[in-house]
Amino acid sequence: MVNPRVHITKSPADLEKFVADAVHNVVVFDNNPFPVVIGVSGGSIVPVVAKALEPYAGRNIRIFAVDERLVALEDADSNTGAYLKLLPPAFKDKFALLPVDVTNASVAATSYESILRSWKVPQTEGGLPAFDLLFLGMGPDGHTCSLFPGHELVKYSGPAWVLSIEDSPKPPPRRITVSLPVLLAAKRNVLIATGAGKAEVLHKIIDEKDQGYPTSKLFSALNTDWVLDEASAANVANE
Repeated sequence: MVNPRVHITKSPADLEKFVADAVHNVVVFDNNPFPVVIGVSGGSIVPVVAKALEPYAGRNIRIFAVDERLVALEDADSNTGAYLKLLPPAFKDKFALLPVDVTNASVAATSYESILRSWKVPQTEGGLPAFDLLFLGMGPDGHTCSLFPGHELVKYSGPAWVLSIEDSPKPPPRRITVSLPVLLAAKRNVLIATGAGKAEVLHKIIDEKDQGYPTSKLFSALNTDWVLDEASAANVANE
């Protein structure tokens, strides 16, 4: 039987509704005096997540990229920049922004983590942030954020919230990313994986319980919903 946290959407409209409902539930029903903190991924999910965020420009929310390419905000590779191009100008003050100097990944990671900590995010006993909602993507190789199969960062189990990477196997090579322990500590993750190119790796993770992918660590996590479309779910057993 498919894990109850695996959701197979029938159309782009169904996917948009799932994402919009996730944002609505955390923003409207949150009673915490601190800002609602939402992490976002880049790639094909940007338009969907941006559309879901747009109605809440007046709400006490903060947004950050769960991984970011160390490029200028105006660069086509900037995840944050991709959102700001779609959202109203008022959202720029809600986003965590990289330092102007993006030539040093370690410094950028420290700076970015300082911003996230300044938002007074509740923490676990181990000092990890309990972010309200993280939207994650997944590549055909099973990576999420900038956590790639076989890379040393996947093994990280320390207290840092944001890690630096200088040798990403996918360009650009210099990036920052939240750690896997941070993903596991979030209140809720929504991992969106669409398209036929991801069908085989999803079959291996969901049906075969293959632990060789960074996203495998999230499959058994109770805080993660997997949102697929019919193309990506083509090889997933449904009984």
